[in-house]
Order: sequence, then structure tokens, then C-alpha cells
Amino acid sequence: MTCEHTTALFEAIDKLESQLQSVGQEANTQELSLVVQELSWCLATARLGTQILHTLLSERSAGRNINSLCELPDNIRSELRRTLEQIITGHMANWAARNRPGGLKDSVNRLGLLAQQLTTN
Repeated sequence: MTCEHTTALFEAIDKLESQLQSVGQEANTQELSLVVQELSWCLATARLGTQILHTLLSERSAGRNINSLCELPDNIRSELRRTLEQIITGHMANWAARNRPGGLKDSVNRLGLLAQQLTTN
């Protein structure tokens, strides 16, 4: 995997977001609006994963031996963490629309493991 691959992934996500936005503008039912919201969340999550991969690849190609997210510079981790917090907020909203609240805490805790790695000193 290279930075060129992640660039192609970003382009694919952009295209899907554009197409989804068009569908969302024509959503005429609450169910369709919710599906668009859920898919938007999926794309935001894919974008974050791609951003993390791109960042790690960029750091390594610049000669920095980065083996974990904790080793990234604070400013990069802060930016990624802010994005993750938005994703967690979206996840909670989507969860509430489809599920009982019982499993939400466990689900959010899984994303919290990533948040811990992105916490700055």
C-alpha cells in the first residue's frame, strides 16, 4: 500500500459522498433519510481509516519510523481525534435510531480504543 493508493481511496470516497448527497436530496421518506445518514457515517469512518493509513504511510516515507498511532505528532493525533469524536457522535445517533440502548456503551468503547491511541499528552 502506498500514498498513491490512499489518494485513490480518497477519490472513491469523494465520489460516493457526492452520489449519496444526490440521493439524500431526493429522500422522500424517513427511512431513506436514515439510510443516507447511516451511509454517510460509513463513508466518514472509511475516510478516517484512510486518513490514518495515509498519515502512517506518509510518515514512514519521510523516514520516520512510526509503528503506532501513539507515535504520531500531537497535532496530527489531535486532528484525527476530533474527526473520531464526530464519528462517535454520529454512531451514537445512528445506534439510537435502530437499536436498544443496551449495547451502545460496548459499541462506543470499541471506538474508544482508537480514541485512546489518538489522545495527546
